[in-house]
Amino acid sequence: MTRPKSLLIAFAAVLVVFVITHALKFPGSLAHLMEATGGQKILDMQASFSSDETYRRLEAMGEHGRRMYLRTVLTIDLVFPLTVFAFFTVLARFTTDRLSMSPALRKALGAMPAAYLALDFIENAIVLALLWHFPARLELLGGAIGYFTRGKRIAMLLAMFLPPALFLKAKVA
Repeated sequence: MTRPKSLLIAFAAVLVVFVITHALKFPGSLAHLMEATGGQKILDMQASFSSDETYRRLEAMGEHGRRMYLRTVLTIDLVFPLTVFAFFTVLARFTTDRLSMSPALRKALGAMPAAYLALDFIENAIVLALLWHFPARLELLGGAIGYFTRGKRIAMLLAMFLPPALFLKAKVA
């Protein structure tokens, strides 16, 4: 059975990694990237649904911004999703250990963290391909990235909010 202490440790790890990767400014951090791109939103923060839009945004980042974006994807965009995945996995297990639910719901709850991580890593792979080949255009990937971004967000929100919602439902019932 997953202990509450494990859940708190996993949550604390997410908070610490978030502050380090998003708030502190060092080469490879999100704060540094935002400065390097002139505040341009990166592709995994704001979805693009056309290749033209994707490439306009990459062009607007400038050469230095694109180099920093590549560095960020290869550093914090690996560490942060893995930390979040670990937390979501512990949260799902904590929930399934304590609540009575159908086998299908149990499986779905357990699958959300993996779906989040898989979609995030596919999104990262697309960003890497787009950046490595820039200025050459990979039209299919440039137009598809937004769908992976949205899918990742949906899986993340489900993994984050479904367990507390199930606890609330159990408490009310």
